[in-house]
Amino acid sequence: MIDKIKGSDRMNSVTEETVMVGLILLVSGYMLYEAQSFGGASQRFPQLAAGATVLGTVLILARNFIPPSLEERLFPEKDDSGGMLDVDDVDSETSAPVESKTGKFGIHGGLFTGVIMVLYASLGLLFGFLLVTPLFIALYMYWFDHPWYSVVGMAILGLIITSVFVDIFRIPVHEGHLLILIGGL
Repeated sequence: MIDKIKGSDRMNSVTEETVMVGLILLVSGYMLYEAQSFGGASQRFPQLAAGATVLGTVLILARNFIPPSLEERLFPEKDDSGGMLDVDDVDSETSAPVESKTGKFGIHGGLFTGVIMVLYASLGLLFGFLLVTPLFIALYMYWFDHPWYSVVGMAILGLIITSVFVDIFRIPVHEGHLLILIGGL
């Protein structure tokens, strides 16, 4: 069984998705660990969110080891219609070929997403997520050609959500390590 898994093509292909899911697993594992330092009720939400993320990423990474019958139930094929009535798409044979998703400057979307995720986490830890989150959201949405009003609205929503974490939940996401060293906000 192990030799069969080692020899399969599924084990030999590390894709951008695998790297990104691995990064998400590492970050959510760190978040789960750090949530223990929060006081009382404020640790519940980060623990639940990080725990759910860890579970989901482990399931995605474990796809290569799951038996095919279980894999089909957990991860249906993308070409499946997915509707409740299981109606086939008549135009699927005549549709144009799908282009790869690239952003503003021709860089593949998966590569951009991975790089910006690492930058977001790094800059957030350095300067605080209150400042970095709206910029991350705006840059990400601008990159994928969303309308300007949608970019601005979602950046403001990100700022509001981050402010809720600071004001209501008393989670100090506005304090980056550099800002703590120089006196903070």
